[in-house]
Amino acid sequence: MESSIVIPSNISINKNNKNLENSNESVKLENEDSPNNNEIPKNEYESFHLANLYEQTSQYRHWLFTKEELNEIREEVNKESIEKVGENIKKEWEYQKQINNNIPPLKPINFLTVNDQKLLALFYETKISDYCKFFKFSRNVLATSIVYFKRFYLYCSMMQYAPKNIVLTCLFLACKSENSYIALDEFLAKVPKGPSPDVIKELELTVSQYIRFEYSVQSPFWALHGFYLDIQAFLNGPDKNSVNVEDNSQRRLNTTFETSCKYAFISLYGDLIFLYWPSQIALACLVVASKNNSFTEDLERYIFIIYIIIKCKLKNNIYIYNIIIIT
Repeated sequence: MESSIVIPSNISINKNNKNLENSNESVKLENEDSPNNNEIPKNEYESFHLANLYEQTSQYRHWLFTKEELNEIREEVNKESIEKVGENIKKEWEYQKQINNNIPPLKPINFLTVNDQKLLALFYETKISDYCKFFKFSRNVLATSIVYFKRFYLYCSMMQYAPKNIVLTCLFLACKSENSYIALDEFLAKVPKGPSPDVIKELELTVSQYIRFEYSVQSPFWALHGFYLDIQAFLNGPDKNSVNVEDNSQRRLNTTFETSCKYAFISLYGDLIFLYWPSQIALACLVVASKNNSFTEDLERYIFIIYIIIKCKLKNNIYIYNIIIIT
C-alpha cells in the first residue's frame, strides 16, 4: 500500500466555481483598468451579504459538483486504482513464482466497478450511523463523519484502503472537529475486532490529506435549525420573546421539524451533499415533511414573505421591507 497521496490533477474539482473565479478575476482586471472605478455599480448581492456566506466556505469551493463531474472523477479514480492494484498483484505473483515454480497461473480478476464502490459506500455509511447510535454521538458528528467518508472515497478506492478502518478514522476525526472528543483507546476498546490505535493515527493523516485538511462541514441540520427558529419567530409575529407552545401552528411546526430531521438523515446517504447546498436540502426536507403534518400553507406563506424580503433588500427598497417586518 502506497503512502503517497495523489489527487488526480487532470480532474476539475469544481469546474463551475473555477470558471466563476476566473470571471471574477477578469472583472477585477477590468475594474483596475477603468478610470472611473467609483462609478461602477456594485454587485447586487453585496447589499445582502448573508446571501453569499456559504459561497465563502471550502465546501462550496471544493466539494460542490455536477453529476457529470462526479462520474468523471469516479471513473478516473477507479481506472487508476485498477491499474495500481493489478500491477501490485502481478508483482506479488511473479515473486511467488520465483519461490515456487508450481504456482498456478494468474487468473483474470474481477475488480470493483464504480457502481460496486457506490453500493459498498452506502453500506458503510449506514454502519457509521450504527456506531453513532451506539456511542450516542450527536447528529453533527454523524453528518460530519459521513461527509468525511464520502470525500475520502471520492478520490480513493476501497481496493486500496479497508473501509472499516476508514469508517473508524472518519468517526474519530469528526468527534474532534465537532467538539465531542473521546480518547482513542476508549473509542477502540468498544469496537469489536477493531484496529490498533497506531493504525488509526496513521490513517488520520491519510484521510486528512484526501479531504484537503478541510474539516469544517456544513450539514443540512444547521440550516434546518435556522429555518425552525426563523419560522417560529414568523408565526409568533412581532413579539418574538414569547412562544406559545400550545398554539396549533407551533405544534405543527415542531412535528414538521422532527420529521424533516429524519429526512435530513436520509439525505446524508448518496450524492445530495455533493450536488446541492445544505440550505436547499434542508428546505426540501421541510417542504416534504410539511405535507405530512398539514403545515404546507404556513410554510409556503413563510417562504413567500422571505422571498419578498430578500428582493426588497437586494433592490434597497427599505420602505416595503419595513412594512413587511412590522406586519
